[in-house]
Amino acid sequence: ALLTLLMYGDVLVLPGDVVEEGQPLARLDVDREKRELSNLDYEISQTKQDNAFVLEALRLKVEFCEFEIEHRTYELGYYDDKIKVSELEQLRTDYAQEEERQKLQMDQLRAQRAQLSKKIDAAVLTAPFAGQVVYVNDLTNGQYVQATDAVFMLADMSATYLRGEFLSESVIEHADDIYALMDGERV
Repeated sequence: ALLTLLMYGDVLVLPGDVVEEGQPLARLDVDREKRELSNLDYEISQTKQDNAFVLEALRLKVEFCEFEIEHRTYELGYYDDKIKVSELEQLRTDYAQEEERQKLQMDQLRAQRAQLSKKIDAAVLTAPFAGQVVYVNDLTNGQYVQATDAVFMLADMSATYLRGEFLSESVIEHADDIYALMDGERV
């Protein structure tokens, strides 16, 4: 299976440009991901508020039940309502479980946010080494690109050289056609 990418974005270099290692060559359009991130931030904010409300309600129930038991114990000098004690234990358990559920929920939302942020940050194609841009694919926004398609070609100018045979001026003057071979093709 080949990786296929739908290209949307801006090409930042042209053939002939000299680039440094890590320099952005193109930025991919991440508007959709940015909207998703904004929606996720809103969801995280709302979830924090909702969770705080639920925990506070449970805390107040625990506190009220404790108050009832303490008040009754103070009045009688002892407390024998096993149902109320069982209710208090259940409320404390509910509170602890809700706290854990909320922690897991927030961890999951934060992980989704981190993954989306990473995707947005990675939406830049950068030069793998310093060199000169020798080819830029003429892509249109929305065009699909496969993993085997060249989008940019860079030449490492420190390792590039031209090799050829020297010809005398008389040979050049009498030649019908002058050309060079590059990769087996006449240019």
